[in-house]
Amino acid sequence: MDPYDGAMEHRDPGGSRPVLVAVSGRDIVRVTLEHRGRQYIGESRVTEERGRSAASAAATLQALEALTPRGVDFRLDWCGVVDPGGGVAAAVVVFATVTVAGVPMPQTGAAVIHQDVQVAAVRAALDAMNRRLDIMRA
Repeated sequence: MDPYDGAMEHRDPGGSRPVLVAVSGRDIVRVTLEHRGRQYIGESRVTEERGRSAASAAATLQALEALTPRGVDFRLDWCGVVDPGGGVAAAVVVFATVTVAGVPMPQTGAAVIHQDVQVAAVRAALDAMNRRLDIMRA
């Protein structure tokens, strides 16, 4: 089975934050998040400028935008893999901006790559934005 076509499930038993239900696709990455019993989907095309990890992070931000109130915008500023070597695990790092009422707030997040870089990118994007979502009570 192709790892990019399978659903990757990660659940939050408390249900207080959006959680990854699935990430799939090769040319167009589709991310499904669940929050308070509803599902939100974001999609992003993989291009030369936007590889799989960046497309996964961008799709995550699109899904987050769907679950937040109007006037809240998310933008991916940078996404990349950091691999220090020497036995230290590689990670995806996301720099993104959430704009609320016209005020941009830069955020960062990171997630260790366990098996799948796309899943790590989604987790890094969620790591960047979950604190902001808690404040907005989304």
